[in-house]
Amino acid sequence: MKYLLALLMLIALPAWAWEYVDTEIESRNQYFLNLETLRTDGNIKRTWQLINLAKVDEYGWRSLRARVEFDCKNETRQTLSYTAFSESFADGKVLFQNNTVSAKTDIAPETVGWSLLQKVCKAPTR
Repeated sequence: MKYLLALLMLIALPAWAWEYVDTEIESRNQYFLNLETLRTDGNIKRTWQLINLAKVDEYGWRSLRARVEFDCKNETRQTLSYTAFSESFADGKVLFQNNTVSAKTDIAPETVGWSLLQKVCKAPTR
């Protein structure tokens, strides 16, 4: 029985890596960061982000998984790549992929992006 429990915990482990971010902003979308994948290069921090949309959008997207880069000193954000899915938590059918790096954008205070920046920049590098 102990071995079965241990096996079940190992199978479920990847799901625990996603940490919910309370954005403190009125948003029906859910935002998660995988801080297990956090990498730091000076003021730059890269990690994976997951967004569960409140409802399916006009393209049929229900969730997005993105590799994002935050510049903690200059308070900017850049998307390195993203994939859109038909179901929540990056599940279901892959509907779209984009590997084109976006332009860096400033992050305004009191926004969802600001909440994510604060979480990532305060997190210890693993």
